[in-house]
Amino acid sequence: MFETHGHKAAKRLFGIESLRNDKGRTDYALLPLEQQPPLDQAEADRFARWLAKTMVLLNHPRTVEAMNSQPVWADRDRAAFPTSVFTDIFNGTVPEGLHLWITVSELGAGETEYVDVGARVQLDRSLRHPVAGASRGLALRPGAAGLFLNVQVVWAPGLIVVHPDEETGAAVRVWPCPPAPLRIADLPVLDEWTASRFRSTFYIGGVGFAHEAGRTPVIAEGVSTLAVTDTARGHDLHWWDFMNADARIDAVVLHLRRTGVLQGEITRNGSLTD
Repeated sequence: MFETHGHKAAKRLFGIESLRNDKGRTDYALLPLEQQPPLDQAEADRFARWLAKTMVLLNHPRTVEAMNSQPVWADRDRAAFPTSVFTDIFNGTVPEGLHLWITVSELGAGETEYVDVGARVQLDRSLRHPVAGASRGLALRPGAAGLFLNVQVVWAPGLIVVHPDEETGAAVRVWPCPPAPLRIADLPVLDEWTASRFRSTFYIGGVGFAHEAGRTPVIAEGVSTLAVTDTARGHDLHWWDFMNADARIDAVVLHLRRTGVLQGEITRNGSLTD
């Protein structure tokens, strides 16, 4: 399902054209990304689902390289998705709690693909799903030489996760709420240090805040106690004033509203104990 509906959209986004050669085999042509038309909303949704499938299955313990049948990742490197995540993908469903972001970067002369940077955002556990999340970053080559599509995948059930680079416009959230129109040529091109920082944003572990049951924590840079309760009209917000600046709360909520993650009326309670 994911492959059938999303492969065509992914190829167009990446600037890849399939051609039959005189021997009946398939060749691939790389097209200029600036000449590719943007994906519309339906196509962007199909691409996002395809990317979700691809990123999850790349981290399956039995996934191997096509050329040599060697594992894609060492066990210590692949994202620790539980069996339920793979089951959802095999059943044609994007797992609950999955988040995807992309950026574009270009390597300059003398630079390498790996830059050592530190993580910025801790993925807490929530009381609704008290399980450890998973995170993995990856750089892919789309059509243009030297250009990289950087992907960050996070599985954090029971959490609303905000990537700091999506707030600044350096990254684009593609799941949930894929944007349209979507075209690689329209995205800002990052230097490799910023791209590596994007791919290593999240870390698992540490001591998280114990949110009350029924409230969905919002994980964002510089926010420690913000949570959301779903209501019939929209959402109630809860946080501790002395641990979060109002301006930062406003910025995160505005961003979630703009991306469509939060819709409907939003009520500010201002205290986790209310």
